[in-house]
Amino acid sequence: MPIKLIVTDLDNTLLRRDKSVSEYTKSVFARLRERGILFAFATSRSVRASARFREMIMPDINITSGGSIAVMDGKTLFRAAIDIDTASAIFRDLRASKDILQITADSEDSYFSSQPLDKSWPGWIDYADTVVTDFSEPLPVPDVFKITPRAASPEAVLQITSRYPSVDVQHFTNEDWYQIKSRNAAKQVAVAEVCARLGLTLSDVLAFGDDFNDAEMLRVCGTGVAAGNAVPETRAAADFICGDCDDDGVAKWIEKEVL
Repeated sequence: MPIKLIVTDLDNTLLRRDKSVSEYTKSVFARLRERGILFAFATSRSVRASARFREMIMPDINITSGGSIAVMDGKTLFRAAIDIDTASAIFRDLRASKDILQITADSEDSYFSSQPLDKSWPGWIDYADTVVTDFSEPLPVPDVFKITPRAASPEAVLQITSRYPSVDVQHFTNEDWYQIKSRNAAKQVAVAEVCARLGLTLSDVLAFGDDFNDAEMLRVCGTGVAAGNAVPETRAAADFICGDCDDDGVAKWIEKEVL
């Protein structure tokens, strides 16, 4: 398969459900590097929350915060953030709603939360440097990449975000968390910009994902592969289905079809 760039989501796609990466998966990506095939992460995690997995696999390109920023060799290839004035207004509205249970936000250098870190959660280690704040005052940053409220109902989040035409919102599957980003921020937009900067086309890209925010990325890339555990909408957008994330589905598909 003539692939020049492989892009993969992390949680429930490349990562197993317990947030681990198998030695087999690491070995497959090491072989990609030997073959000279570029690969990238495209994750809703922040830059800092994905650092541990970058150290394991060493992707060439990092697309983080749901497609808000793409970085290669320390150089920013794409960036789309929510300005701090808009973010502060959204925080105010979220705080005023009785249906909003928790608020988190990430910027280029920090991760903020309205509640202390829950260390019973398997992925807590990637958020160990969380800054706890009640969001009543502007954050000490020029902008934020992503605002992620936990809500008792989707209507509460949609009602608030409808007041801000510069942002968009997506729901995380099987969770009560919602992702608010700049309308210009999306995984497929970041991938397209990376391709333009590298002299590639989207037809050169093989993409993997599992959730709603991966569907359009799989649809526009030359080859889209949904994890076996993907939501129906993402499966429908894909050209192929690989194995479950707990069975190293991404790595096995790459080994069979690319290497």
